[in-house]
Amino acid sequence: MTQPTPPIDFGAGRIGSRWAGPKQAGPTSALVDELRSICPISTAAADLAEHARDWWPLAMRWALQAQVPQLPSVVATPSITDEVRRIVLACARHDTPLTVTAGRSGVSGASVPLFGGVVLDTTHLQGVVSVDRTSGVVEVCPAPSAPISSVR
Repeated sequence: MTQPTPPIDFGAGRIGSRWAGPKQAGPTSALVDELRSICPISTAAADLAEHARDWWPLAMRWALQAQVPQLPSVVATPSITDEVRRIVLACARHDTPLTVTAGRSGVSGASVPLFGGVVLDTTHLQGVVSVDRTSGVVEVCPAPSAPISSVR
């Protein structure tokens, strides 16, 4: 499995947040423990910073100043659909924002976790099942189980 190409390197210094919007409380230790029981997670500063941006031109400029729009508290990396389902349910139960990312190759900031919370990194899900050219929906399959569309 290949990893997505990261955006430009961060500038020197501690990574800081630029978002002045409403702050969301970080996930509770109970949520972090629950996520840890579901799939690999990370709370490492470098992983949080990397998952707090995409190729949005403004975010790339901020990266040179060691800044991101907002840091998540946790990065969860599921590899099967049941893990995705359980992460979504856990975040809902704990009233914690959830931002889904898929390589962070967008240029509009859509994968930036502006309210903190949990980033669900889908880069370990693999296999295209179908592409709906009208709606732009891509159905993918994690290895080796059922299609992601089966998550309810």
